[in-house]
Amino acid sequence: MLCYGCVDPISFETGNESGHMVIYGHFSQLPQDHFIDITQTSGFGTPTVPVTGACIKISDNTGNSADYQEIETGKYLLTPDDLQGVPGRSYHIEIVLSDGRIYLSEPQVLPEPMEPDEIYFEIGSRQIVGGTGSLIDKTFVDVFIDTPLPEASEEVNHLRWTVEEVYSLVDRSCGPFDTAETCYFIDPIDETEVLLFENESSVQNYVSRFTVRTRELVPYDEFTARHYFLVSQYTISDEELNYWKKIDAVANQSGNLFDVQPAGVTGNIFREEDGQAVLGYFGVNAKTTVRTFTTPFTIKPNPVFTCMDQSFFENHLPECCFCNTKEGIQIERPDYWDED
Repeated sequence: MLCYGCVDPISFETGNESGHMVIYGHFSQLPQDHFIDITQTSGFGTPTVPVTGACIKISDNTGNSADYQEIETGKYLLTPDDLQGVPGRSYHIEIVLSDGRIYLSEPQVLPEPMEPDEIYFEIGSRQIVGGTGSLIDKTFVDVFIDTPLPEASEEVNHLRWTVEEVYSLVDRSCGPFDTAETCYFIDPIDETEVLLFENESSVQNYVSRFTVRTRELVPYDEFTARHYFLVSQYTISDEELNYWKKIDAVANQSGNLFDVQPAGVTGNIFREEDGQAVLGYFGVNAKTTVRTFTTPFTIKPNPVFTCMDQSFFENHLPECCFCNTKEGIQIERPDYWDED
């Protein structure tokens, strides 16, 4: 089958006639890459299986369209050179699987973005119950966001947030031929965390001190240099709000959104043949990004790199000398690192 210019589609076996399609992605007005993940459930309480060989087209209501390209099994990419979202236009996707099945999303209008006023953090001590039942002091960082809401709008829009953390680690010089190096790591979006603000009947015109992240300042090594909190804010519709509310309920039971689905949460994507909805959601939403960062000087007492301990030369981890051996997702130095 030829579909929208895809080259050499690869067939896949379902392996389970009772499996359900899971399609998830979103599209915004930002000039950045957009992704769609397509998987299929293989049984109750088991991880989903990536679906390859699909042809995906996104179209708007003015006749513009573009094709996603599969960059790895089950993961499809749309670049900003292919198509960029415009607020006020409606968008939908059409997916043709390698076995001929067709799935469509319902057209959605891309809303105007809501720009946050400020993102900021507070660091302080609080008491928690320890393993023995006694109260112990721990240091936490809370990240807040302030966002104005439109005073008058024909359509009620709500907000959703996701958070990534990025930090650097500077190792030690461990010999005459070893120089200190800096590595950068990312803690990706936590899929079990659903952060929502419901603007009921548009009666509220400001979101103040909404907590987007709370975490204990451990391990300290992650805070011995700059530690960024990267927050993405999405303007979403009533329909998408209700979807994420359901997802939140599922996550609270299972601890994972998409790898294992103990309960089916259908969204706005359906099979053309019979109108049957599938699991997942394709969101068309305005997106804005903001960030803030801590430094060792904003934390009291100042965090000290574990490898600076006096006993370093007696017993130390390999990452103390070679930070690229540290466990975690290592990335290239971000462009924004010294811009703030």
